[in-house]
Amino acid sequence: MNEEINYHAEPTLCFIITQKYSRNCPSYIKNTIDNIKNNYTNYFIIIVDNNSENIEDIYNLFLEDTNLKILINNSESKYELGGYIYGIKWLIEQNYLNYDYYVFLQDTLVFMKKYDFNNLKKENIKATSIIVYDINNTEMGRTGYLEHEKKTVLEPLGLYNRLDEILLCWGSNFIIHNEKLLDLYNYIKNIILTTKRDSESSERYMGRIIYELNNHSNFNIDGFLDDYYSKIDANSTELNWNNNLVYFQKKHQYFMTK
Repeated sequence: MNEEINYHAEPTLCFIITQKYSRNCPSYIKNTIDNIKNNYTNYFIIIVDNNSENIEDIYNLFLEDTNLKILINNSESKYELGGYIYGIKWLIEQNYLNYDYYVFLQDTLVFMKKYDFNNLKKENIKATSIIVYDINNTEMGRTGYLEHEKKTVLEPLGLYNRLDEILLCWGSNFIIHNEKLLDLYNYIKNIILTTKRDSESSERYMGRIIYELNNHSNFNIDGFLDDYYSKIDANSTELNWNNNLVYFQKKHQYFMTK
């Protein structure tokens, strides 16, 4: 007999947040982490720092947090995905593999309000982007912008196919069920990102990898990018804390993760 799924129990969560901190630009990582702490009870947080100056500022913010670990990414691979790879490697080494869902975020995508992860259980979602973009129906998609970089990653994985079915994983922000975490790592563990162009490329091939991990099905948390922009004030220099339309809010003006 199949074990009955408990849709009322709160799933356990591990957040992996990449950052490149600068004193010259606002950081909202504490807001994200405070909102995680205020909305969930069984969680663990990893901050993967991509070699920030003045990292002591971030350490000082979280001296009292026992459910939080700060890692310094000393690998060659940087930007969002490089930080995630480093974070997953640490999770494997420490045997932190029993959380129900792993949430991968840039520090510039701010967690705003509680998302019920039981929604993913009910829909049997194993991997999902947070925000998606239909790149195939854009001029960039039609002209093959960054197609070579995408092919270079996906072809050796046997995933350079079904590309007309996938959506871009905007900002490489996504959620993975624990059943698929090791599969994700095996797909991405050898990727090296050193430039902004590498980061842009990752949005494209991660869309395909997430599609594969979710059994050839697309899903998202905060909708399509075109609609998403209408839900937030993207030009504001302040976060709209009263915005109940999205779970995660992006601020383009802030120092981008490298």
